[in-house]
Amino acid sequence: MLKRQKSAYLTIQKVLIRQKGTNTTILYEILQKKFCNISGTE
Repeated sequence: MLKRQKSAYLTIQKVLIRQKGTNTTILYEILQKKFCNISGTE
């Protein structure tokens, strides 16, 4: 489970490097919060 989360997280980072924009930054912050919530409840 954690391995899959990490790979998804890295994929998000790669996408962000490719397309730097305000919308992507906001999306990243939302996803980061979700990842924190997932790892926190585990």
